Amino acid sequence: MQTNNGNTPSPENNPTPEQRRTSRAFSLVKTAWTPRTGRHAVMSGRPGRAGAAVLATAAAVSLVSGASAAATAPAPQAQQVRAATPVAVAAPTPAPAAAAAAPAPAAPAPEAPAKEPSLQDKIIQAAQQELGTKETGGDNCQKYSKKCVSWCALFAMTTWEKAGVDVENDDYAFTGNVYATGKSKGTAYDGKQLKQAKPGDVLLFGTGPSSPSTSKHIGVVEKVDGDTVTTIEGNSGPNHDRVVRKQHTLSTDTFYGGVHPW
Repeated sequence: MQTNNGNTPSPENNPTPEQRRTSRAFSLVKTAWTPRTGRHAVMSGRPGRAGAAVLATAAAVSLVSGASAAATAPAPQAQQVRAATPVAVAAPTPAPAAAAAAPAPAAPAPEAPAKEPSLQDKIIQAAQQELGTKETGGDNCQKYSKKCVSWCALFAMTTWEKAGVDVENDDYAFTGNVYATGKSKGTAYDGKQLKQAKPGDVLLFGTGPSSPSTSKHIGVVEKVDGDTVTTIEGNSGPNHDRVVRKQHTLSTDTFYGGVHPW
């Protein structure tokens, strides 16, 4: 058993604050009861006035001491209940309404097939491709026939044949024959009907189809503009030796007639 040597404080030597307050209170009571009457009154159970006052004081001191002790006593740890902090919860955002389905893009319109060139267009193209072509050696020798003869009608009928007209160019070395065949097929027109001339036709120079002296020359119509006609002609030019483009007045002074392709 450890003996207190005076260095270590003991409960008797080191009272608590509550004990000191209680001790002071009882000292006051003791002092108050020191008179004989009060002490006797207390002891005999019949306190006088002074005794009653002392008792009341003692009771008050006792209550104060008890209250102080209760105040200084550690309070039992209450279970701490943390108030739930209200948390704002966003309402679920409604799903957007499904967008109306966009109309499917219209299918591209099928491309129109390339327009087939007309017979007249083909004739003009064939004639234009020959512009500048010259005789091969002179003396009316050229590529449109094996014969070295006047070849203006041979050239004209070659353009028709290339375009698909049923014609054999070697049969038409004479210009009057072109007009005569057109007459029989219902495609020829005379000098009074020259306004019928249109691209792809042929126009005949001279006064009539009867002979080379009256039916002198022929040309392929490229364009008609009012009274002016543009022709592409073979066996022509300054030396009558090539294919050239010329313009003429559309009148009987130059032409005796014309023929549409048959």
